[in-house]
Amino acid sequence: MQDLPYVLVTGGSRGIGREISKKLADEGKNIIIHYNRNSQEAEKVRDYCEGKGVKTLAVSADLSSVEGISVIRKFVQDNAGSLSGLVNAAGIYEGNQLNEITVEEWESVLSVNLMPVVFLTRELVPMLEKGRSPAVVNISSVLGLKNDIYGLSYQASKAAIIHISRSLAKALAPAIRVNSVSPGFIMTDMNRDGWEDSHFRGKVEKITPMGRWGKVEDIAEMVCFLLSDKASFITGSNFVVDGGISI
Repeated sequence: MQDLPYVLVTGGSRGIGREISKKLADEGKNIIIHYNRNSQEAEKVRDYCEGKGVKTLAVSADLSSVEGISVIRKFVQDNAGSLSGLVNAAGIYEGNQLNEITVEEWESVLSVNLMPVVFLTRELVPMLEKGRSPAVVNISSVLGLKNDIYGLSYQASKAAIIHISRSLAKALAPAIRVNSVSPGFIMTDMNRDGWEDSHFRGKVEKITPMGRWGKVEDIAEMVCFLLSDKASFITGSNFVVDGGISI
């Protein structure tokens, strides 16, 4: 395992990012887990990954800032040297309507959700180019495709991720592949209020053709496929994993 490059997963200590980290470890990939503040959760994920026999590192940084992105770049450069993959999974959600949204919320959501997709990716290109068959996967959302009156800042950021991913795919080809994944309603910590509310959960299930909420495993499987050699001719695409709710 020691000669294998790492895969960096931002937001790798919780939700979809946590499951992606664990799935990659199951497949024998060395992992760098990024987290912001919750070191205990990051340690749990690192313990799981190391239990699978892979090299696992953890790093804390605020990716909404230039300083935080520099922390990650230096950490990867000093401790890994090369990357075979980057998963931009870190993100936050605010559900306010037009008459409730504030400038502070708008700036915060767009910074957290978009800064890494552009600036962290840019900083890590030299290390990705040293890796084997490198790929970037950015986590968007079905709300980047399907509009709603709630969460305007979130929708804007997730729609932008799809568009930016396509631009990056052109800019970084043929050396690095770039794709995005748009989850639907997934049973994560961030969505806990929704899926634990029986009324709202039932409402979502009713309008979802597959008749259920998604699991984090559903997204992790797609991301791991896009990072693999099986997807070697796929770049610039957005993969919707939403049980059909957007159709």
